Amino acid sequence: MKKRKIFITAALVILGVLISVVLFLKKEEEIIPPLPQPKIPSLLEGSYPVESILKKQDFNFPSKAPVLKLEKTPLQDQDIKNIADNLGFTSDPLIVEDVFDGKMYIYRSEESALTVSLKNQEFDYTLNKVPSYINKQPSDAALISTAKNFLTQTGFVSSEDIQFASFVYLKQISSQGLYPTNKEDAILYQVNFSSVISNTTILTLNPQNTPVYVRLLPDGSVFKAHVNRLGTISKSANQYKLKTYDEVISNINNVVLISLDDGNLHLPDISNKSIKKISIFSIELAYLLDTPTSVTLQPVYLLKGTADISGFPTEVSASMYLPAISSN
Repeated sequence: MKKRKIFITAALVILGVLISVVLFLKKEEEIIPPLPQPKIPSLLEGSYPVESILKKQDFNFPSKAPVLKLEKTPLQDQDIKNIADNLGFTSDPLIVEDVFDGKMYIYRSEESALTVSLKNQEFDYTLNKVPSYINKQPSDAALISTAKNFLTQTGFVSSEDIQFASFVYLKQISSQGLYPTNKEDAILYQVNFSSVISNTTILTLNPQNTPVYVRLLPDGSVFKAHVNRLGTISKSANQYKLKTYDEVISNINNVVLISLDDGNLHLPDISNKSIKKISIFSIELAYLLDTPTSVTLQPVYLLKGTADISGFPTEVSASMYLPAISSN
């Protein structure tokens, strides 16, 4: 009988210790340091009416997600020279000091130009003019392959660091700029790439563009390439709770408008009073590179819809960001 009491007492002590450990670990797990809000500039002053046509059954996102951590190694002069050599530039670059972006390398030839920001690790390559071409109607697979081969063979990125994200088909409308269109009417095919480690797309403050993209002509030749080297990317150990469908709806008036008419309207020139209504009908989860030098990328919701603006005969496209991490 005495042995039985000792056994029961020992079992209760062990059980108590186990419960204490579990509760302690749970408490430690729940204490996650808060994150500052991502830097999404509001380019349109004042408020405007926003309505949601989102359906709860279409809200298929995880309940939690990590943030992405970036670790960049300094960009070396020889690395820049190797890329310039691979692109066919034979002259030395013009080196200038930009007030905001620091040291810039500018390569020029009769056919093309390459601009490199040492601080931001951004590369911009483009032809000086659109050459004559034959529309070869390239397949999607051919566009992806050509764009990826260009990026890797010139040394912009390694093939294992990027994956295809999306297409943007562009056409020129007189002097108004480039507008998204269908593939058949496009004069430029933009191939967007994202990081391999992320299961969702990494976007910039322009929702059409990822940190790495290539624009191809209908004959399959490269017209432009933009590369922002993100460095080594890792996921945070902490998982952050994401806004639910109900939280998104309750925060619908807190969305930040970042694009009208696919970026062809200059937001500071638009009065908030001229916006009759913005209707949101789709939502995506992405990671946001809010500045070229960011070292932490947070998940955001990209909301798309249309805007009814006074003075415009038809509705124009509208894109908005909403920080995805819940405040609860």
